[in-house]
Amino acid sequence: MPEGFHYRRRVHFHETDLAGVVHFSCFFRYMEEAEHALWRAAGLTIDRAGAEVGWPRVATTFDFRSPLRFDDEFDIVVRVAKVTKSTVQYEFPFSHDGTDIGSVELATGPPFPTPPSTGAVKVGTLKKKHKKRRRVIRTKNKVAKVRITFRSNAAGVTFRCSVDGGAFAPCTSPFVTKLSSGGGKGKNHNIAIQQVDAAGNQVGNVRVFKFRVVLKD
Repeated sequence: MPEGFHYRRRVHFHETDLAGVVHFSCFFRYMEEAEHALWRAAGLTIDRAGAEVGWPRVATTFDFRSPLRFDDEFDIVVRVAKVTKSTVQYEFPFSHDGTDIGSVELATGPPFPTPPSTGAVKVGTLKKKHKKRRRVIRTKNKVAKVRITFRSNAAGVTFRCSVDGGAFAPCTSPFVTKLSSGGGKGKNHNIAIQQVDAAGNQVGNVRVFKFRVVLKD
């Protein structure tokens, strides 16, 4: 695509600010409109129902050179600058009556697979998590508040949680509980997460998250 795909658009009134010029955030919307138009022109869509891949935005920049105003008609050229095994990089130069408005650069990808409907629980982060101590919470208190988030890709399920081997009880994300700390290497704890369907039957495997709560000196 040496010359690129051309997309023409007109500035709407609600896209301008009090100064009468297009708000900078709109240029990213224009960019995405032009990208989608490119896909349609190729007989494709960026978000096909049931698709097994998606195109998350990795990075984008906008080099602003000249303003656009209400009712200006402007052109966007979509150029595919680089394609790798996991990303597509675009360039979107903007122009109005021959005037260089600016240029957006966008990196999209890598494609992510659609999660299978196996009922797997995805566990999020613990509050106060440290990158180098992924499952250690340090506190100056004898009791620490622990917060854990989770989600499921199975439709219609609810959750039950168990703390330190106790009975399962209905819970929601984020789940917050208070746990005792210990000196030295800390006190071991675990939170188990169970999915159940509308009939109360377990869905998938129980996910157990283990960690230590350390009392700092």
